[in-house]
Amino acid sequence: MTQLWISLAIVVVLMVVIAVLIRRERALRRQLDEYRELLTRAAEGQNIHQDGDAERFKRSQYFARIGTWDWKSTRIDSIGPTRSSACSGSRSAK
Repeated sequence: MTQLWISLAIVVVLMVVIAVLIRRERALRRQLDEYRELLTRAAEGQNIHQDGDAERFKRSQYFARIGTWDWKSTRIDSIGPTRSSACSGSRSAK
């Protein structure tokens, strides 16, 4: 009779552990789906700001070429080819 009660207790404990693990697995899958959705939203949001990144890159290349970092006072529209102006200025000085 004792073996029956021990076996029954073991079966009940195993069933409870299985039920807890199933619930935990389902909760973790829901959480994983939420995080994946957040990541896809964040990735889509980054594409919106690519134009600003391209402008920032153009400015950095321009200022690296001329050797100054005056970011605030110069607009990207006013940035022209520096080579032609530098060449024409050096030729007129000769």
